[in-house]
Amino acid sequence: MLLKIGAQGIKYRAVDTLRAVLAAKAIHYAVDNGARIINWSGYVTTKDSVQLTLLRDTIEYADEHNVLLVLPAGNDGVNIDLDKNCLYPQCFDLDNLIRVAELDYNGNLFRYKIRKQIRGSNYGVKRVEIGAVAESISTFLMDGKSTYEANGGTSNAAPVVTGVAALVLSISPDLKVSELKKILLDTATPIYSLKGKIKSGGAVNAYKAVLRALKLK
Repeated sequence: MLLKIGAQGIKYRAVDTLRAVLAAKAIHYAVDNGARIINWSGYVTTKDSVQLTLLRDTIEYADEHNVLLVLPAGNDGVNIDLDKNCLYPQCFDLDNLIRVAELDYNGNLFRYKIRKQIRGSNYGVKRVEIGAVAESISTFLMDGKSTYEANGGTSNAAPVVTGVAALVLSISPDLKVSELKKILLDTATPIYSLKGKIKSGGAVNAYKAVLRALKLK
């Protein structure tokens, strides 16, 4: 199911103050209507403790109903294990979250330069679990029109992991969220440059994940 959480009617570049509340409603709706995996390629900028508590409680509600939430790690090129670099819900320490780093075609964390500043995929051995290649993915929406372009970012990496998780569940639908998450992390392809950067130290591997699921049948 596709659920839209963007606030309507706000002015150009205005802060979307309702995003955390609408995201919580969407997650609750998805859980109550049978979702097993939720891909949210976004985050909230609010610092409001009430809204963040609502969002956290809703994700815990998803966990209680055996629902996995897949998130992008973010694109600032920073270590989100450090609280000063946190964004939410990525920095909630909850068991049903998988946060995904973007990898380039060589398997390294994606990096690029703006002037003298290095940007790219966020990382963190505690708060980023796995990586996925998302360089030059053909997907985009521009000015409300379905305009496809070669794009990247951790927002495109997260759906790759979401798709693999769905494949695993299609084979073993009775898996608990903790078991599903463990399969994805345990079958990740190890990449030397990711060691000490993300929890699994590797990239999602659909083939190995599916084989692991088949062995559980």
